[in-house]
Amino acid sequence: MLAKLYPTRMSALIGWFFTELLSAKQRITKLRRMIADIGLLATARRVWDAIAFRLGRAQHLTDRGQYAEAIAMFEQKLSARPRDLDLYFALGAAHHVRGSLRDAVEVWTKGMQVQSELAREAGVSTGTRYLGTMFTRMIGHTAYFDTFAKRRLLGLAPEQKYIVLADRNNTGNLAYVECWRDHFEIITDPKAIRRHAPIARLLEEYPTVISVDGKWHFFHDAAVEIESRWHDTGRGQLLALKDEQRNRARRELESIGLPSGSWFVTLHVREGVGASRRDGNIGDYLLAIRRITQAGGWVVRIGDPSMTSMPDLPNLLDCAHRPRRDWLDVYALAAARFMIGTNSGPAFVAGTFGVPALLTNWAPIGIRSLYRNMIMLPKRLWSRTDNRYLTPDEEKSEPFASAEWTHLLDQHHVSQIPNSPDEIVAGVDEMMRRY
Repeated sequence: MLAKLYPTRMSALIGWFFTELLSAKQRITKLRRMIADIGLLATARRVWDAIAFRLGRAQHLTDRGQYAEAIAMFEQKLSARPRDLDLYFALGAAHHVRGSLRDAVEVWTKGMQVQSELAREAGVSTGTRYLGTMFTRMIGHTAYFDTFAKRRLLGLAPEQKYIVLADRNNTGNLAYVECWRDHFEIITDPKAIRRHAPIARLLEEYPTVISVDGKWHFFHDAAVEIESRWHDTGRGQLLALKDEQRNRARRELESIGLPSGSWFVTLHVREGVGASRRDGNIGDYLLAIRRITQAGGWVVRIGDPSMTSMPDLPNLLDCAHRPRRDWLDVYALAAARFMIGTNSGPAFVAGTFGVPALLTNWAPIGIRSLYRNMIMLPKRLWSRTDNRYLTPDEEKSEPFASAEWTHLLDQHHVSQIPNSPDEIVAGVDEMMRRY
């Protein structure tokens, strides 16, 4: 199948695969720890999901940076199947990864128009829209429920109702999905999900484009606009922990060392073995952790067992290497004094609860924070050709504004410069001063 899709790129794909395999060998200790924490079957399922996801991206998006080839393939397929909604999503994604957000929005908008035509031909009412696996599989996408709820409450949505189809086997954090029951009808029963599937296909939202005032926008840009309008009304966050959620999670943290009545900061630094610009190095945060603990606070690190282990530091709870509890992650993000994060899902989840955030090593710069109670420390871009930093205007322009992969930077002879430990400490000092 892979050879059929990319006959000229198989050597590159094979090389990529063995690079990933080598990285896996280097991280065998973490794999063993995952097995000990969550069991062999759950670990195997996570590894398989990760491989399938990465191979999918390699096939039709990154392919070692061969974006033009991927786009040409999808355009050819789309010309033969102009009513295939998946092809619009994939072609737009290829443009996006290439750094051409305008082209991506144009393709995705056409896809949504085709979806509307198909729904109309099927006689399906568009008064209800569905939020499916695209929004439940990853907790950061689930955080966009905030955008949909506020869009409807502000009167910006033509739809009267949203239904969430949350397949328990394909949901990143079910406890967080459940927090939204006051705002959405949420279906988790597999049989009920299957009954809705045929209609949902014609009424499903995608994290690609969404309309505001009758005009289609890149989804995240629209989310920023909707949050700005919500803020201007003077209304606060939609989510708040219930007493039973708060008490249960606090007892759990206290059982592993958090003193009663103490304050804490939640830490999540995205890690990966690929070429994502959104990753960070947890070692660069050790000085910031010490600054918090010296001020009398605690740090609760969240994540998963594949992440780098933390040294044994006073007042640090490394929950990433404890048995995973989705409800404990939700509490850590909802009850912290503030959170420290990178461009990853937890940073957005904290905002839905009104928790301030220090957004470190932020990239790409075109993905702006939705919320105003934050400080952003972006990764800077350095031109190896001109031997200088890119200007702010250059960083905010295509292709760099939406460039999520280092392949694209390399093609333009540009490097990214991560935050220094001292810069992160300075951000922590300012967060403690403000909040």
